[in-house]
Amino acid sequence: MNNENGLPFALPEIPTLPALAGNALWANYRATVQVSLPHTASCAQLHIRCLKDTPESGMSLRLQGDGYWALTYQEEILADGTLPAESKAHTMTLGAMGTLLFCAVDGQSLYQVKLDGKPLMRSGCIGLTGEDCCFADLNAGPLVLLPACNRKLSFPMTEWTGEAGSKAVFRFYGSGVFLLGETGSAEIAVYLDGSLYSGSVTIQNSHAGETCFALDSMRKGWHTLSVQLLNGTLKLTGAEVPDEGKVPPDPMTADRKPIPKAAVIGAAAGAAVLLTVLGKRRRKK
Repeated sequence: MNNENGLPFALPEIPTLPALAGNALWANYRATVQVSLPHTASCAQLHIRCLKDTPESGMSLRLQGDGYWALTYQEEILADGTLPAESKAHTMTLGAMGTLLFCAVDGQSLYQVKLDGKPLMRSGCIGLTGEDCCFADLNAGPLVLLPACNRKLSFPMTEWTGEAGSKAVFRFYGSGVFLLGETGSAEIAVYLDGSLYSGSVTIQNSHAGETCFALDSMRKGWHTLSVQLLNGTLKLTGAEVPDEGKVPPDPMTADRKPIPKAAVIGAAAGAAVLLTVLGKRRRKK
């Protein structure tokens, strides 16, 4: 069911370009679209938080047929790179939560950045532009704050913030997760479902209630996210997940009650997150 502002939203066919969807009230959402780039000179752009008359006014993810991609805000390139140009069909994802902007192609996270200090557009439409390309299956969904987020934890979050090497393990259901945290500067390593996702992620100038790290465009289901503090200090204060509807039982905990050393950060009709805090492990001699 759509909320009062029209999210979630789906548009299976996009007959003409440029195309615009949504309204000026859309905020804290992600957009995903399928695109075909038949030639190396083909180009497609997915815009969010844009004005109806000028799609380039907001944030944009550009993808070309030769594999080049670029993330921009009001025509300023924030990050770019090149992907293997082996396929002509791709899935583009672009989203924003507060001051955090993130993008992905074919489920692979490309870049995320907190645009603190910029006069950001905090809401706006979705736009599609391009040359020699074909869009289909545009979807947009809200990024929902869990109502019980970090209000009744069985331990203080500050117990995790001190020693480098300590680790927090998150268990959640969905296709993405956004961690809220406070830090001036911190370096973390991230593991997803038991495998190394990134050996070094730098977080800077994250304040209370702000998203400090995000993962998006994953396979929908139960996942385990481990965050290890390498340098600096980091106080985790909660988690947010996209609304994914009814949450099925967690296969890892369904037969084990109670769950030892775990606290429910939040659970809503569409999201659930569990957090376990681990101390620094001693190396074997």
